[in-house]
Amino acid sequence: MLTGVVLFCALYAPQPMLPAIERLYAAPPGSAGAVMSAPLLALVLASWVYPRLRLRAGWVLGGGLAGVTVFGALAAYAPSLPLFVAFRFCQGSCIAAVPGLAFALVAHLYPDRTQALAGLLVSGNALGGALGRVLGGVVAELLGVREAILLLSLPSLPLGFVFLRDRTRFQLPVARHEGSAWSLYGVGATILFINLLVSNLLPYHLERSGWGQARIGVFYLAYLAGIAGASLGGIAAGRLGAPRALVSAFGLVLVSLVGMSLARSLLALFVGFVAMLSGLFAAQGIAGGVAGRRGGGVSGTYVSAYYLGGGVSGLCVPLLLPRGFTAGLGVAVLVAVGALGLSRRALREPDPAGA
Repeated sequence: MLTGVVLFCALYAPQPMLPAIERLYAAPPGSAGAVMSAPLLALVLASWVYPRLRLRAGWVLGGGLAGVTVFGALAAYAPSLPLFVAFRFCQGSCIAAVPGLAFALVAHLYPDRTQALAGLLVSGNALGGALGRVLGGVVAELLGVREAILLLSLPSLPLGFVFLRDRTRFQLPVARHEGSAWSLYGVGATILFINLLVSNLLPYHLERSGWGQARIGVFYLAYLAGIAGASLGGIAAGRLGAPRALVSAFGLVLVSLVGMSLARSLLALFVGFVAMLSGLFAAQGIAGGVAGRRGGGVSGTYVSAYYLGGGVSGLCVPLLLPRGFTAGLGVAVLVAVGALGLSRRALREPDPAGA
């Protein structure tokens, strides 16, 4: 659980600082979007590499955690924005070493408590993402951008040493692409695309409204709604069935996005953001659970599609930023409508294993 907290804290810490990072490097507006895209794209690529390594589980987990600190420190003091992005890509590659193996190890070591402990891992991820964004803004205002990125990358190092000492041998099954679940992969990609497109554009919008780094960071406390959203998604799937629950989750996302575009106060914007995140995390819990039940090939490809959607969203920031926050919300609405169209098809597709 702690790995999820420290890794996702480091991954998302720069998000509220994106405008400040551009000022630090005298870079054009929107160019810092690559700071968020690079590690997510690295997660996609590296997640297909680690299962092929013949190393002890402790070396993979510990090395990944230690690498997050090393490359986080290098990114913090990079002399140029391209180098900053390159070190963030390396940091994402190290993060990728942990989640897949952690979930597989839980099932291997605790077969009678797998579901409960897997839920704790997801909660750790959500908590880390929220803490990283909040602390990133607060620490950046108090100490500076470079110091904030460094400090929020440090906690994974001592945890890495704990795992490096472990001698458990465990081999991940190599994930295989399953083309039959293409619409499920599309749903996964839209979830993180919408999430990060809106949250990457928010610090620019809030800064224009006169907010400082610390207040922008606190705004991201909204991500704590993800913990409740994921739980509610599971409850809804049990009562309504996965297809109806997924459609309902995306319906909430769509209504929230429209409400955010019409908001006339930052409080209304915050409420809409909370509702949007609740719907997206509920959708992730539902779709991710379906992918997991369809086997390692579908599950592995679904996770890759999910992070790929997030990576692409960061690349859209420079294109949308000159057109304003409302334009970004408009794109998110269009993607949410597409996700609604894919939802029922995605969950009707047959199990590739014939189950």
